[in-house]
Amino acid sequence: MPRGVYVRTDAMRRRQSEAMMGKIPWNKGFTKETDKRVATMSESKKGHEVSPETRRRISEAKKGRPSWHKGKPLSEEHKRCLSEALTGRFTGSDSPHWKGGIFKYKRRDLKLIEIFRAKSPDGIIKCYFCGKPITKISGLVRDALVIHSLDENHENWDSSNKVPTHRACHSSFHNQCEKNPMWLGDAASDNVKRRRPS
Repeated sequence: MPRGVYVRTDAMRRRQSEAMMGKIPWNKGFTKETDKRVATMSESKKGHEVSPETRRRISEAKKGRPSWHKGKPLSEEHKRCLSEALTGRFTGSDSPHWKGGIFKYKRRDLKLIEIFRAKSPDGIIKCYFCGKPITKISGLVRDALVIHSLDENHENWDSSNKVPTHRACHSSFHNQCEKNPMWLGDAASDNVKRRRPS
């Protein structure tokens, strides 16, 4: 069989399927813990990187070809086998994408919260608009923390562009102050009007 990336015809696929029909794979039931051959193959693959050229050729070979299971509903038995095989795998710290249990934006928020506390003389985070302490770090309540972008650019994560605000004050800032039913009151009104960009 030629090596590399090439397109198999339907006739080739049919012949391969017929040739393998009824045969048991040599590695069925084996793991790298129980079989030396599987362990050797596993070790040989570690750290192997596919070159950009190989990725490009694989991509071109697959273009226009629908997935093998497109339009084919899985049987209940197949679903059960998949569920059993994947249960407990690639979850939590076992996932290759594990980042310590904190999402990217959550990590950014926590870093900014530390900066806000460090900037405050008494270590208490206060609302940029009303000046009152922020008592809730998360949640949907009126006095929960919402990080506001001074230049209205949410992709600018520079700490000088981010300030802590109450959820209510932040909503009021973006919804015409006193006209917003969540407005905390006149104590913050002047600050919001003064700090609103002209």
